[in-house]
Amino acid sequence: MTPSNRAALQHLALGLIAWLNAEMVRLFACIQCVIIKAASESMGGFNPALLLIGLVVLFGTIGWHIFINAPSGKVVHAGLAAHRRRNN
Repeated sequence: MTPSNRAALQHLALGLIAWLNAEMVRLFACIQCVIIKAASESMGGFNPALLLIGLVVLFGTIGWHIFINAPSGKVVHAGLAAHRRRNN
């Protein structure tokens, strides 16, 4: 990160945090609704697929932000090059 691109990177990071926050709120709201419904109808519990779907959406959002914000993989390659320089 350089001073010239700090504002842009900060904007991208805050956007990702906002999306993750919204998805976590939705996930917890869904879990709460399912638990309340299960308790009121004396069901055996809730389907664990709900948690799996929530985690897939959460990590999918992280992956999507990395994919669309990395110009042709330069961010990943720069990090890999820095890692190799440190280890050599």
